[in-house]
Formats: sequence, structure tokens, C-alpha cells
Amino acid sequence: GRVDVALAISRGPEVRFGDLRISGNRETRPSVILRLARIRPGEVYDQRRVERGRLALLRSGLFEAVGPVGMSPASRSGTVDLSVEVAERRTNRIEGVLGYVPGIGGADGYTAGLLNLAFHNIAGTGRSAEIRWERKGPSSSDLDLGYDEPWIGPTPVSGRMRFSQVQRPGYAVTEVRIETGIPLPGDWTAEVGLGFIRASPDSSGLGLVPQSRSWSGSGGTAVDSRSDPDNPRSGAFLGIY
Repeated sequence: GRVDVALAISRGPEVRFGDLRISGNRETRPSVILRLARIRPGEVYDQRRVERGRLALLRSGLFEAVGPVGMSPASRSGTVDLSVEVAERRTNRIEGVLGYVPGIGGADGYTAGLLNLAFHNIAGTGRSAEIRWERKGPSSSDLDLGYDEPWIGPTPVSGRMRFSQVQRPGYAVTEVRIETGIPLPGDWTAEVGLGFIRASPDSSGLGLVPQSRSWSGSGGTAVDSRSDPDNPRSGAFLGIY
């Protein structure tokens, strides 16, 4: 006893992405969410791209939660509309303290303090900026500025700029760094950076601290499969630089 079974398979019509309806986004622009998800209306439907798009929203750091993606037939024949609900994360931080240290033994007093500002998802665009300033003494202070651009123009390439200045008795060090991230297939990203460092003596360090300037370049690649960059529940990160 053997039974032969024959199946006739007829390929159905090709289905394409329709609109992506988003709810819960009070600040983030819908165009930013669409760009993060990398789903464009009119492209051929692929369930793997839907799953990767939802994961990309979680990894962006802009959302506390991203619900399951729903599907419904679109008004246009051969298309399917998607819907997703997001819960945005609190992305801004302001911290600061300011004090005055009186002088001792005839020395002048000085102001000391710390200021830490972080603005993420500026105007709902996914851009971010950070400012950190700390003054520990009359000749000791740190300043750090940072700016992140999720996309440079119409390209998928991201950009980061960093500026830091360290002042100590006798000298100051200034560093500027520019980095770009180029997405690769899968969870891989290629990174390229260019940096400049200058060390300069002040009036009290002339003749004691040499002045120097240097350029540096860097490159590498990283794979990031974490479910969330800040509080991952699964996945891993590996970078080679």
C-alpha cells in the first residue's frame, strides 16, 4: 500500500505594500518612522521586511515599546496596508548644579558647577544633541558637545560630530571628531572616522608644555542584534575597529 499525492500550485497575484498607519507618536514625525522601518509603499510585500522594520523601530532608541504590526486589505487592488502603535520614550535630560568656592588665605574664590543637557529626537526628526560642561576649579574645566544625524540627506548614511575641550593648569587640549556609519546587509554597519587633536599651553605653561597638533583616522565594522540599545533583552553587539 502506497498512495501517490499530486498537488497543483497556482501562484496568486503579487501583493505590494500600501500605507503604513502609525499611532501613539506624539512627537516623532511619520516620515521618520517610515524611514526607520525601511518600508516604502509600492514595494513587493515581504514578511521578513515587516519584522525587520519593527525591530528597527525598537533599536532606534526613540520608543519604549512597539506593538505588533497589523495588516488589512488596502483600497487599491493588490496592496495591503500596515498599522503599528508605538509608545515614545522620554528622550530629553537636563541636569545642573552651580556653586561658589570662597577663597582661602587671600586667594580669589571661584565658581564651580556641572551642566548636562541631552536632547534626543529634536523636533521629531530623530536628531540628537548633547552638551556637558564641568568646572572643577579656576583653571580646570571640561566641555563636550555632540550632535548625531540619523541620515545625511537622502542617503542611509548616518553622521556624528564630537567636540571636546579640556582645560588644566598650564595647558588646554581640544579635540574634534567626525564619524559616519554606513549600513550593510543584515545587522552590520561600517564606520569611518576622522579626528583632530590640538594641545596648547596657556600663559602659565609657556616653555613647559609643548604645543602639538595631530590628525587621526579610524575604520571598522560592527554587528548589533540587540533588541534595544539602552536596555537590551536579547541580542548582542560586536565591534571590530
